[in-house]
Amino acid sequence: MILYFDICAVPVYLIIIVTTLFRGMTKGRSNRLYLAVASLSFAADLCELVEQFAFYGYTLNMGFVVWVKMSEYLYFITRNAVNVAYLFFVISMTKTWYKIKPFWKKLLLLLPYLVVISMLAMNEATGCVFTVNDEDGYVRGSLILLVYAMAACYLLVGTTYLVLHRYTLDRGAWYSLMAMYFINVGSVMFQLVYPHYLIESFATSLTVLFVVLFVQRPELQVDMSSGLPAYRAFCNEMGKIKVTGHDTQIVIVNIRNAAEMRSYLKEAYYAYLHVIDGEIRVFARREKVPYELYFEEPGTFYIILDDEKYNPVQAVPELRDRVRKNSNEIFELGATPNTRVVTVTFPKEIDSLDELLRFGHNFSRFADYSRVFSRATDIT
Repeated sequence: MILYFDICAVPVYLIIIVTTLFRGMTKGRSNRLYLAVASLSFAADLCELVEQFAFYGYTLNMGFVVWVKMSEYLYFITRNAVNVAYLFFVISMTKTWYKIKPFWKKLLLLLPYLVVISMLAMNEATGCVFTVNDEDGYVRGSLILLVYAMAACYLLVGTTYLVLHRYTLDRGAWYSLMAMYFINVGSVMFQLVYPHYLIESFATSLTVLFVVLFVQRPELQVDMSSGLPAYRAFCNEMGKIKVTGHDTQIVIVNIRNAAEMRSYLKEAYYAYLHVIDGEIRVFARREKVPYELYFEEPGTFYIILDDEKYNPVQAVPELRDRVRKNSNEIFELGATPNTRVVTVTFPKEIDSLDELLRFGHNFSRFADYSRVFSRATDIT
């Protein structure tokens, strides 16, 4: 076996994962799913390398048989999990997660993967996927093609989904997401013809890298001053929601005196912003409310709630108290944040993206000064 391609994939995956973590691109469903795709692909590559090294340089005794079996099982588990994670990533990127919100729909999408897991659970007794022994080495099982068929299900669903929702993505992002499917199909077919060249993992690493370059672009995803998800990413996500037409609840939190606080507090101000981000994350996890948070300088948070029935007004008092409790430093310095919160359902209440963005910049000027929380209909 020619292992050079598998070995070359290792630094590519490491660079992708380390830079993703270093740049803070771990917040939000899409970023987490992308990190899962990269991590699972990396794990599958390592499992394949371990298995091949066992054959490459050593006599296969019983100890190595166990080692190869473990590597092979982990390879099938992680490699097929990549298909699931990538499909969910595609759905998240097209801003159509609401379409699979019911549990039975998620279960339906997981079904091909569960078939593979069931086959692996029975493999020791049936040998339907593979067998490994000290005489014949690794031998494919009679139902190995069923594993490929389950992977093909994700290929068909993913490509169809991207075609149907192509208008939610720009051209470069769409081609990059499609590349994962077509380049991997090409690499699998190449390996069937030339089995000594293990290029599948390397091809996957390149397609995951394409996603970094053309989809998960850090200069668009992360606000460089605060390290929080950026306003430009919010605008991009709202554009997708406009295309889908699905009513989505947006919470806008504006610190009216943010510019003065930033100039006075400097680094302590950005620490305060991260306290807000952290408290919102803790509260949302406790309440089981999926959300995505974005930040615009000098002091506006935009929160996309995936639960349109949740009433954010009940969260405001507790969150204000928790933030104040964990931000004693800025209050001791004499700073008093002047905060206003508004909710708007887009596109139901404001149907123009430009009007929504303009509203987010100006609502605090027209909100009732005696109230922290308002609804868009009270202001418009």
